[in-house]
Parts: sequence; C-alpha cells; structure tokens
Amino acid sequence: MFYTSERLGLFIDGFSLFQTSRAMEMQVDYKALHDLFAAKSRLMRAQYFATEHDHNADEFNPQRATLDWLKYNGFDVKTIRTRSFTGTDGETRYRGNPSVLMTCNALQQAEHIDHAVLFTGNADFEPLINTLQERGTRVSVASSIRTTNLCSDNLRRAADNFIDLEDLRGQISKPLAA
Repeated sequence: MFYTSERLGLFIDGFSLFQTSRAMEMQVDYKALHDLFAAKSRLMRAQYFATEHDHNADEFNPQRATLDWLKYNGFDVKTIRTRSFTGTDGETRYRGNPSVLMTCNALQQAEHIDHAVLFTGNADFEPLINTLQERGTRVSVASSIRTTNLCSDNLRRAADNFIDLEDLRGQISKPLAA
C-alpha cells in the first residue's frame, strides 16, 4: 500500500533484479518502473546499485550504456568496482558486492523518506529492513515468488509489504530483445 503524501525511496539491487527478471523472462523498462512509483507517492530518490568491472577504456562495455542511461533518466547510480584475484586453479576471478553500499545509502536516506522499496530477494538485507523499521520507515520488498522463487522467505516476512514483480509485469516490462 502506498500513500500519495508519503516520501518514497527506491533501492534497486541491480544484480538481484537482473537475475529475477531474467528468470521471469522479462526485461525491465526502468523508465516505466520509475514513473509507476513516482505516480504512487512523492518519489524522493531512486537508487540503482551495481558492480562495475574494470575494462580497458577502448573495450565495449554493455553495462556502461545501461548505467549511463539510468543516470540520465532519474536514477542515482551507485557502483562498486570489482576486485580481481587468481584462484588456486590459476583462473582470474572477480569479486565485488554492492550490498553494503546499498545498506549504507538506505540508512542515510531513512530520515528523508517514509517508505523504502527494496528491489532484492537477498536475505542479507533482513537486518536493513529491521533497522529501517526501527527508525519509523515502512519497507516493501519487490521480487518474485510466483514465476520464480528468488526471494528469501525471511526477507518477505520481515518487510511490511511484499510486491511480486509478476503483478507489475504489464506495467514495468518491455518486449524481450530478439
């Protein structure tokens, strides 16, 4: 439930939303998502959190185009650079997780919003939900359990409200690229 007078913040775990939408065979239309929530309440901030790989400046980076588009279209994009390491098998691997960044930003925004919508299914965000609620912020979690169960049961139970992305499919999706 949303109230038109409440101050709203969106916090999007980019990897989680990507995985969920892919499992749902849906491509998220971020402009439609932004506009949908802006129409429901007073949208104060829409933040998108992602990892960013170091690439040679001359290399094509498909993620860069998406992050740039989000920045120019009303989203505050926060990234954390991945770190590379060599595994015991000699292969180069990358590690990075924007969860702490998302948690810190949500807590910083808590005094400026009445309602936070977390786009994630990651159980690691349960303490964030509890802390936001203790500070008087209502919390909704947006993920999916109908099409695909990529949302932690504990996360759903901790939230004040659960939004199944399947219910929003017609409002926030665009045709899959062929």
